[in-house]
Amino acid sequence: MPPIPQVVLRHQPPMFLSMFSDCSRILCLLLPCLLCACDENSAVVDAAQAAEPLQRTIQMPPDEPAPPDPVMIEHTVTDFARGTALGASLGARHRLTMNGLPKNSRQTAEGYWIGSLPSPDNIQELHDRNIKLILTASIVPAKKLKPIKQAMDRLGIEHIYIPFGSRFPNPSKFLGAIESYAPEQVYIHCEHGGDRSGAILAYLLTKRHGWKLPRALYAVIVPTYGDIQALTRLLNAHGIACKPEDYADDIGIYSAESNGGYGGLKVYAKDGNYVKLVNTLIDTALAKK
Repeated sequence: MPPIPQVVLRHQPPMFLSMFSDCSRILCLLLPCLLCACDENSAVVDAAQAAEPLQRTIQMPPDEPAPPDPVMIEHTVTDFARGTALGASLGARHRLTMNGLPKNSRQTAEGYWIGSLPSPDNIQELHDRNIKLILTASIVPAKKLKPIKQAMDRLGIEHIYIPFGSRFPNPSKFLGAIESYAPEQVYIHCEHGGDRSGAILAYLLTKRHGWKLPRALYAVIVPTYGDIQALTRLLNAHGIACKPEDYADDIGIYSAESNGGYGGLKVYAKDGNYVKLVNTLIDTALAKK
């Protein structure tokens, strides 16, 4: 039997066979390339996916806030000091979300609200929380204070403006007005809600609520070992015998640092004005009526 001649595409077979043969041949030629390309694409995708978490980590903004350090002080020489610092630090870890309120805002068990300088928008939130009196203990430029005061006037909130620095003010400037309101109707602030607002609060705790002076001061102090020891020395110098261990449950409880914010009444600082403020506060609290 003679051999069957091979069909060559250039011999013009029927149209459907020519189309089928062309497609088959093209697919046979391209299939290895397609499979290789798929493998390469898969490898690229897999590599991109594997690198994606690393890229996200590298591209994080450099100012991303770091978690607070679990130990706030550099030198803890006693178990008491170590426990105090750790407790304050853990309190600062759980930041409070105070929607609409000024920074560092917190409320004491007696009811007083303490915090930083409010903005005009904050005044509405304070009013919604039944604040009737706002005491400003820091200097506020007139241009900045004007819209804040206008917001207070519009909502019928009384305002006491007694800015002070290193000397505690005469209580006659604020005590009578504050005592005419329930504590939960009063908001006390300075610029940041730490030192001067803490000093006013400590005085109120002694005169209106019967706290012993050491307890009131320990309650508003920023709870670091240096500040605790410096306050103890000041109290002892005024003839008040006390030890921090006697007030362990009260140290820093009303500072911003222990209530989701930062700061408090400082004593251990290079700036001598903080010591002067605490000294004049002690003298005022000890003065006879």
